Amino acid sequence: MLFYNMAEAQTCDRDYFIQRVKLTKTAFDINGKVIKKDKQYLVEIMKTHDGKMKRGDRHIKRYSLNGAYTRHLSAQLEIGCGEIPELTPTQAWPFSPSKLYKLAQDYSSQRGLYDQIDFTFSHAYSYSFMFSKDGNHSVTWPEFVNNAM
Repeated sequence: MLFYNMAEAQTCDRDYFIQRVKLTKTAFDINGKVIKKDKQYLVEIMKTHDGKMKRGDRHIKRYSLNGAYTRHLSAQLEIGCGEIPELTPTQAWPFSPSKLYKLAQDYSSQRGLYDQIDFTFSHAYSYSFMFSKDGNHSVTWPEFVNNAM
């Protein structure tokens, strides 16, 4: 799966956007019993110019069954204007001027920075997909479908 997202908010008083992601992966056996459930948290900071991201945020994801009969994955994303008090205490881009992106927290089972974000305003969206050994699959992108119409 490959998708890009772009954000724009000219009213943001900061030189960056913050994005947080909660990824939930659930594996099921042939009878539908949960055999493994894993939640991971990601925090990214993206440099902006005049309230717009300088480039698309590219996400490439590949998943396999990993021995399960069925897997369900869901991602909840939130992007917006705000701060992480210990990491982004100023309105200016707090990292090297040549950098457009800062991985503040890679996918981790610990919530960490995920809960420390103080958004002034943000937009949330989600997607989920399910696939199984018998070929059944589904993809749900409610906000993308609703916004495309």
